Amino acid sequence: MKKFNFRSFLTLLAVAIFSTVSLNAQSVYVTERGGGGKLTQIMPDGSRVPIANIPNADGITMADANTVIVSEWSATNGKVHSINLSTKQTTELAKLSNRCQGMDFDHKKNLLIVNEFSKKIQTIDFVTKALGDLVTGLDRPIDVFSDSDNSVVITEYIKNQLVRYDYTTRKTTVVASGFNKPTDIFREESGNLLIAENGGTISRVNIQTWARTVVSSKNPGTGGFAPHGIAKFDKDNVLVTDYTQGRIFKLNLATGNYTPYATGLNQPIFIVHTSAVELPAKFKVRAFSINQGAGTQVPYWFGFSTGNTQGKILKETDLVSGSNIWMQLEKVDLGNNQVAFKVTNAPTPNSYLTAKDDKTVHLLPATGGQVPDGAKFISGRALTAVSGAQDYRSFESVKFPGSYLRHTSFIMYIHPSDNSELFKQDASWRIVE
Repeated sequence: MKKFNFRSFLTLLAVAIFSTVSLNAQSVYVTERGGGGKLTQIMPDGSRVPIANIPNADGITMADANTVIVSEWSATNGKVHSINLSTKQTTELAKLSNRCQGMDFDHKKNLLIVNEFSKKIQTIDFVTKALGDLVTGLDRPIDVFSDSDNSVVITEYIKNQLVRYDYTTRKTTVVASGFNKPTDIFREESGNLLIAENGGTISRVNIQTWARTVVSSKNPGTGGFAPHGIAKFDKDNVLVTDYTQGRIFKLNLATGNYTPYATGLNQPIFIVHTSAVELPAKFKVRAFSINQGAGTQVPYWFGFSTGNTQGKILKETDLVSGSNIWMQLEKVDLGNNQVAFKVTNAPTPNSYLTAKDDKTVHLLPATGGQVPDGAKFISGRALTAVSGAQDYRSFESVKFPGSYLRHTSFIMYIHPSDNSELFKQDASWRIVE
C-alpha cells in the first residue's frame, strides 16, 4: 500500500483552492509570448496560474469583469480571442492579417487592435464581429488608447513618438516624442499617461501639454530591463512587465523605485488588473461633476427622498436630514456584461434603479421575481476623458441602447448622448465601497 503523503495532499488542496478563488477584485492577468504563448493569472503571492494557451499571446484588455480579450503576435494567424475567466473557455473573435499587439475599447464599444507590421489600427465590432480599418500608414505601432470619443493615442516604436488620431479630421499628428522604444499606454487617475519604454524607462505624458517627464529609468535587477506593459496596482503603485528577464515589478510612482512582484514568466508582454473594471458587491455612487465643476464642489451622491421613488443626486451635506436618504446599492450580475442596481434601503423591498418609458429613473420593485428591463445596464469606461475621470464609470441602458444614466437639474434620467462634454461628465460616476 502506498504511504499517504500529507505534504502532497496539502499541495493539491492549495492548487484546488487557488483554482476556485482565482476570480477576485484584485486579479492580475498577463500575456506570455514565449513558451508557446499563454494567458496567466498572477496570484497575490506572486505565484502563477495558467488560464489559457494562446499562441504568441500579446495584447490584453478587459471586455468586462469576467472576460479577457487577448491578441496573437503571429505573422500567419494574428487572431483575437475572448476568454471567459470562470469557465476558461476561449472563443475566436477575428483573424487579422498580421502581428497584433495592444488593444482598447472605444466609447462605442468597438475593439481597437494594433496591427503592428500592417502599420494600422483595426476595429472589431464587439457585437457583429465586423472588421475594419481605423488608422493606416503608421510606423510600427505597439499600443492604442481611446482618450475620448473623438480621438485615440498610439505609440510608434521605431520613431519613438506618441501620435494622436482625430476621428473628425481623420488626421494623425505627433503629440510627444523623445521616447526610447515606447510600448504600452496607461492612463493615471489624473488623466495623464504613463508610457512603458522598452529601452528601460517609464515616463509620464501630461495630457494637457503633452510634455514628457521620466518617472523611473532605474534597472530594478540584474541583466537587461525591457518594460513592456503597465497596469494599476493601487493608488501609489503600478505593475510593470519586464519582457527580456521574464519578471513583473511593482513601481512606486512617487519614488521611482521598483520591488519584485513575480518571476519565472516567459516573455511577459501586456498586463491588466481587474479592479479597474469590476464593480464591488455593495457600493454608493458619486457624481463626477455638477456643471462641469469636477473636484470643486461638495460631493453629490445617488439618493432619494422620503415619499418619492425618483432617483436624485443629493448634496452630501443634505444627506444628514431624515427626508434625504443615501442610496445603498448592491450589484446584480446578469451576465453578458450586464448589471442591475438593487437598492437595498428602498422603501419597497426588492427594488431596483429602473428607467421608465418616459426616461425618468425610479426605485421600482421587481415584478414576478424578474429584474425589470429598465433596470439593466452595461457598465463601461467613463464617457468623459478629462483629468480625474480614470476610475469613474458610465452606464448604458440595455432597454434604451445609446442612452446613459445621467443627471440633469439633480434628477436622474436615461438620455441619449449629445456628444457634449457636459453630458459626458453628467453621465460619469464614481463607485465607492
